[in-house]
Amino acid sequence: MEINKKYKLEKAVSKDPLRENLHNIIIQGKQAFATDSYIMAVVPVKMENGDTPGLLSPDALKLGRKATLKGFDEIRIALDGSQKLQDGTVLPRPEGDHPDRLQSILSDAQKKRKFKFGIKVSLLKDLSDAIDADEVVLELAAPDKAILVQPLKNGEGEKGIIMPVRVKEDK
Repeated sequence: MEINKKYKLEKAVSKDPLRENLHNIIIQGKQAFATDSYIMAVVPVKMENGDTPGLLSPDALKLGRKATLKGFDEIRIALDGSQKLQDGTVLPRPEGDHPDRLQSILSDAQKKRKFKFGIKVSLLKDLSDAIDADEVVLELAAPDKAILVQPLKNGEGEKGIIMPVRVKEDK
């Protein structure tokens, strides 16, 4: 299997000890899914001969990134009964159940919406830090108007605005 080393799917898997089935990355078809049940990241992968769908450990992805030769963008991990890295390291392949509804959850999320808007994530992070809020509510009037940002939990009147990023419309 090949996956671009820029993808950090280990950041999207669950660390909750009660959610062991979400501790790993799921390889299905030409996609890798990582979820902690609050977020789900989906990125493309290229399966090679002998690779089998199933689970990939976050550790294999991190070690595979380190084992990738300089100048190469793709991590190569052979996925059969084990996880074989490019440098020859062999890790046991995780076993266990994994969510089988990931593709349908993704399809539901991609259904036609009323409008699209973009946000520069670094600005949203800076604003949430500025108003001391780990969780925020975004209120929008239209996709091209300022977005009101307030703490999820009622505070002392903290709030801010963030301007949307222009999004090209699909034709």
